[in-house]
Amino acid sequence: LFLSLMIKNWLFTHTFTRRFIFVPGHVTFVYLDFFSSHAFFGVKGLVDTNSAYGNYPGPGFLIADHLYNNAAANVNANFLVDGYARLGAVGSIVSISILCSFLWLYDSISEKKNRILGLLLMLLPAFAITNTGITTLITTHGLGGILIVMLLLPIGAFSTRSR
Repeated sequence: LFLSLMIKNWLFTHTFTRRFIFVPGHVTFVYLDFFSSHAFFGVKGLVDTNSAYGNYPGPGFLIADHLYNNAAANVNANFLVDGYARLGAVGSIVSISILCSFLWLYDSISEKKNRILGLLLMLLPAFAITNTGITTLITTHGLGGILIVMLLLPIGAFSTRSR
């Protein structure tokens, strides 16, 4: 907001407000609305099971087809709603449990290491949480990777404390 006032251009504020607040909120509502009146998607794509939705590779493709009549598009949602779309409330609880376990493990590993580096490594996965499922977050959006990087760093590496 401050930057937009200074440069007298609302594009920056509009883009980030829309992208990080309004779109995820709208997609969350659409997922909840759809899967509260239709069958849950199941864990198709995670393990090989039959889904009530045929050839859709994931719930994002089903929602894109429902919203935009475009089965090739993928409408991503946050980890809670992705869990809900797959298994209902149980899926959301499983997603929360997995994320909390990873965050606890990351915090435990990075406790005696450089905190600034730990925070910087966590920046990208923190943004990705709002727009992806938990398995994608761990495998391709960096949460699993930063856990491995932090594990491999020696204690006190890149220390910012004075000696």
